[in-house]
Amino acid sequence: MGLEALPHWFSNVPWLHVYLGFSVSVECFEQYLNARQLRRYDEAKPPEKLAHLVTEEEYAKTNAYNKDKMRFGIFSSLFQTSISLLSTACFLGPFLWRLAGNLVGKNSNEYSQSLADLALSAVIGECISTPFQLYADFVVEEKHGFNKKTLGIFVKDKLLSLGLTGLIGGPLACAAIWLIKWGGKSFYLWLWGFSVATTIALMFVYPNFIAPLFNKFEPLKDEELRGKICELVRHENIKNPLSLLFSLSFVFLLF
Repeated sequence: MGLEALPHWFSNVPWLHVYLGFSVSVECFEQYLNARQLRRYDEAKPPEKLAHLVTEEEYAKTNAYNKDKMRFGIFSSLFQTSISLLSTACFLGPFLWRLAGNLVGKNSNEYSQSLADLALSAVIGECISTPFQLYADFVVEEKHGFNKKTLGIFVKDKLLSLGLTGLIGGPLACAAIWLIKWGGKSFYLWLWGFSVATTIALMFVYPNFIAPLFNKFEPLKDEELRGKICELVRHENIKNPLSLLFSLSFVFLLF
């Protein structure tokens, strides 16, 4: 088969079935790995290399938490993958695009219709994901004493997250559409550069401006622990100046 025949060959490939089959295969493989890991949580005693670090009681509590979390994760993954495959097979994406066009009216353009389409997709996504987030926080995490949220905080964070998504994602989507129209045949190169620049910018913006809206950062007060972390950084030759060290709900953030 010569190169001139490749376009014809590609046009005859049932790409929808290929995508669905590949997605199912990946999901099955991931759940196979999860099932193997789930069996490890039934072990009563810690491995020999960890025996001097944790007691059997601590190890059992950790395994119980990890088991509940993984069981819920498996169910959540299977459900959401099924929804994704079903929406793809039923061509939900084109339907939402047409619906977005009807909503914005006859004077719509690529920008308004795309924003409406993204908004519809976000609403559907939130309707699916929010019950799982509620169960994860107020059932799984609460059962093991790790949940620090109230329902009010959950709702506030959710609304704030949606607001920031619209505030940041909307202009970025419009910029991407403009680049596609302006870039011509090389639009993908400009779009790639824009994506890289946006990712780098968000690496600075998120920890300094977005994360503090959702969490409270406090300087690490335990000097002994701070010294051990600094020593670990030096010992491992981690390329980090470690100018700031914050504690956040038992998670340490290094800057």
